[in-house]
Amino acid sequence: MASGHINKRGDKWRARYRGPDGKERSRTFDTKREAAAWITEQQSRQIRGEWVDPARGKITFRAFSEAWFARQSWAKPKTKEWVASLLRSQLVPEWGDIPLNKIDYDSVADWIGRLDDELSSSRTRQCGHLLGRILDDAVKGGRLVRHPARTVDLPALSTKRVVMPLRVDRVEELATKIGGTWGLLVRFFAYTGLRWAEGISLRAGDIDLVRCRVDVLRTQSEVGGRFHLTDTKTHRRRTVPLPAVLVPDLTDLMEGKEPGDLIFPWGDHDRPPRSAEFRRAGWTSGLAAVGLTDTRVHDLRHTCASLLISKGAPVTVVARILGQSPAITMKTYAHLFENETDAWSQKLSEDVSNTRAANLRPDEEPPGSSAG
Repeated sequence: MASGHINKRGDKWRARYRGPDGKERSRTFDTKREAAAWITEQQSRQIRGEWVDPARGKITFRAFSEAWFARQSWAKPKTKEWVASLLRSQLVPEWGDIPLNKIDYDSVADWIGRLDDELSSSRTRQCGHLLGRILDDAVKGGRLVRHPARTVDLPALSTKRVVMPLRVDRVEELATKIGGTWGLLVRFFAYTGLRWAEGISLRAGDIDLVRCRVDVLRTQSEVGGRFHLTDTKTHRRRTVPLPAVLVPDLTDLMEGKEPGDLIFPWGDHDRPPRSAEFRRAGWTSGLAAVGLTDTRVHDLRHTCASLLISKGAPVTVVARILGQSPAITMKTYAHLFENETDAWSQKLSEDVSNTRAANLRPDEEPPGSSAG
């Protein structure tokens, strides 16, 4: 590594050094001490393998984010639409014309503070995380040594909505009130735990009515009024049990369908129902009729989890059926498992008491009893 050079030019000091690519870089300072410190810093970065070409960091955020977005081929259409919206509405208006190497801690912290005054905590955090992710790629690509977005504190999330599962009698009441195909769809979601996008994507060939199994292979996401067929949320296929109570109604519904036909199509169209169409078709009026106005379709998934847990299903089984990690299942339904731990503890206590009683000799009395 070549040493640096410092020359005085008028009342300024010009510092020069040669980078690992053999090219010379220079910068002007007010004092010789500042010039020397800068050269030392650049040489130290080369030794640590952290040096980057300063010119590569001069690209604007707008140009870099456009290239970054184009590389996100892994993302599902709905995710890409969400990212594009966030870039368009929040990130590019703020950072678009600023070079990457000029984005500093103070400016990011100020931006997060302003967003928190205008947007929800969740939306503000999404903006901060997206900025950090884009700048992470700039670091990996050798445009920045580091960036400040990861060190700026983000607002805490507001209190999360409480999970609101339904009892079986309420599910049946709601499904009966809605009736027909959409009433069956309510029961299907409540007793299988599928996500909305998974359930409406099912084809006749995905359900084995004899073995009572459902193969969850794909999802349908709606972006810009059009449906896109994609992998499941976790990018993993899974098979879930089909409660036998659903088989008779599904048998009638699937009669005459080919393996590739949708099980729950919207009318005569070869497409699934949109969520707004499902709500208008009976969901909203059904909820009002049975007094469940705060219930969402996603609460049917929570209902399935609640029913499984109430029957003693371990967290690993619940997670496998829902298609998520045990950690996420435990975090979401921890309050339900707490009730189950009390029940299992009571069973353990009963077993210990029964064993002790069985091992007592005829002339012994249980601990705590008195001869009178």
